[in-house]
Amino acid sequence: MWVIKLGGSLQDSEYLQPWLDAVIEHGRGRAVIVPGGGRFADAVREAQRRFGFDDGEAHRAAVRAMEKYAALLHEYAPQLKPVRSHAEILAVLEGGGVPLWQPSEMIIDNPEVPENWNVTSDSLALWLAQKLGTAGLLLMKSVAVDGQRSLEELARAGIIDSHFPQLFRQMPVRLAWSAAGDAMRLPELLD
Repeated sequence: MWVIKLGGSLQDSEYLQPWLDAVIEHGRGRAVIVPGGGRFADAVREAQRRFGFDDGEAHRAAVRAMEKYAALLHEYAPQLKPVRSHAEILAVLEGGGVPLWQPSEMIIDNPEVPENWNVTSDSLALWLAQKLGTAGLLLMKSVAVDGQRSLEELARAGIIDSHFPQLFRQMPVRLAWSAAGDAMRLPELLD
């Protein structure tokens, strides 16, 4: 099983539907989708700047923003099965479906997950991959990622969040990177 994080950068992209189609075709029973935050998370950042609420509240709102993006993904691909718990994820996979994670139930107020902007959907996807004991984590990014760069370098460049390298060191998983236009490579990435 793989966790596939579909970045919020796909939200307004011509590449969104090809990614959804590829995951539905090749990920049934073996892939879980983690949505990014997209424009919804950007709205949380802007609201925090404007109104000054704390990072904990912003984190919780950003997790809910991921669920807004998940709802949008479900509109485009109703075959995806929204899930909120570990048990639901496993049930959908066992039934040959593709779970679409809605993270708030597992993440909000979870003491394992820091509530600040150092933790974004990238780290949450890694956290889920670790919890599920998956074969790997595929991070779809809007830019091509040089897999030879260290996670610390990628975090400094803003490609992943700053918590990701530390979380990865706690329990490494196989990582794969994909750019927005690489949906057709999904079968080889999952194999």
